[in-house]
Amino acid sequence: ASLFVMPAHDAEVAITKLITFVHDNASHGLPSIQGDIVVFDVASGQRLAILDGPTVTARRTAAVSLLAAQRLAPRPD
Repeated sequence: ASLFVMPAHDAEVAITKLITFVHDNASHGLPSIQGDIVVFDVASGQRLAILDGPTVTARRTAAVSLLAAQRLAPRPD
């Protein structure tokens, strides 16, 4: 099993994406990759949100794919 920690921050928020990868989970009917994203306020350290990692990844992938199609298509219309 592996644990991945992906931090990011700016002047307002600090974000940490925590992902676990357990290859054998599929044989137990569980997802191999699971994760959460935690968002903190930089000024106070207060937790602002906990987001479902796979949902955020799916929406980001869809958004980036749409943006690429709009920018790279010969005729976006």
